Amino acid sequence: MAGRPDHDARLRALTWTARAVSPFSSREAITNAWPGEADWSHIVAAADQGLVLPSLKAALDRHDLGGGLPEELAAFLDMVFAMHVERRRTLRRQLKTLNRLFAGAGIRPVWLKGAEPLLDPDFAAGTRVMLDLDLWIVEPEAQQEALCLMADAGWQTPPEADRKRGWAECHHFQPLRHDDWPAFVEVHRWPTGRWQAGVLPIEAAAAGIHWSEWPGGPFGLLDRQSAALLAIIQATAMADADFPLGRVRLMKSLDVVERISRDFGGTIPPGMAARLAHPAIRTKARRWLTFAATYFGMPQEGRPDDAYCRAVVRDIRQPRLNALLGHGADTLQRRLGGLAREPQRLPGILADMTAKALRLR
Repeated sequence: MAGRPDHDARLRALTWTARAVSPFSSREAITNAWPGEADWSHIVAAADQGLVLPSLKAALDRHDLGGGLPEELAAFLDMVFAMHVERRRTLRRQLKTLNRLFAGAGIRPVWLKGAEPLLDPDFAAGTRVMLDLDLWIVEPEAQQEALCLMADAGWQTPPEADRKRGWAECHHFQPLRHDDWPAFVEVHRWPTGRWQAGVLPIEAAAAGIHWSEWPGGPFGLLDRQSAALLAIIQATAMADADFPLGRVRLMKSLDVVERISRDFGGTIPPGMAARLAHPAIRTKARRWLTFAATYFGMPQEGRPDDAYCRAVVRDIRQPRLNALLGHGADTLQRRLGGLAREPQRLPGILADMTAKALRLR
């Protein structure tokens, strides 16, 4: 697929950035493809768009390659990482404040996704960029009590969330924000959408929770397999608007790759592979695994499927065609597929269509 020189440079930058931050990469592999001077601006753009600038800084330091950077770029990455660490400190205080609020009412939150490493003693060294904090409260009654506690403490739903439909069927309640804290908070009914319950069964996830205590009160974390499955779902099925377009941020894929490397020695364990063979995620998982093998160097077993990789390339080299193809797939897979999964949404959709038709009269 031919492209302009700047398209080739962007693709080269994305490829090198993913390989540089990957736990599967060696120092030799990174240096053998070391970027030329003109490529660094594209690499910074790719890492910024993918939310992996802190990961890039940490990876270069881990491989003792920071000294090979242009001086201004090295200073820039130092600044970015310092700001990242300060944000993590603030997010940890935000998390602890919420945890204490819940603990006072005997509610135990299960912290999900990027919130997990904020509970580690070495949280400041973490590289995961977070846009919000996610927590799951297992008991439905406690979910409602937690929402009331948050409302009394000043947490509010932003107007843009109020304008959206479908919150009653969503796996989490409307996002909440507080004037004193930087991150939105999403309180989950379930860890993931109900149509993914065959991949990550709610009962199994609840049974595997590891409960702990800390100065902020009791909290829970998913077991390693459930947490990794949730991360894969987030990078594929739950990224329903971005996955057909090849636009899932590198941060989400890197989160999965790091979990597989750290928790399972670099390969998908049989129990997880069986879950990923579920029809609800099988195709997307195979396509993501091929992407992880191609861009991050993670070993892949089974038949590859490069459809997502081709979408990534197409989005860089032929963005208009990719948008057309991707939005068509989105209509078929997400909107019509979502309606088939949750037909109770149909009356709301018809009401919206009727209201729009009346406005146009």
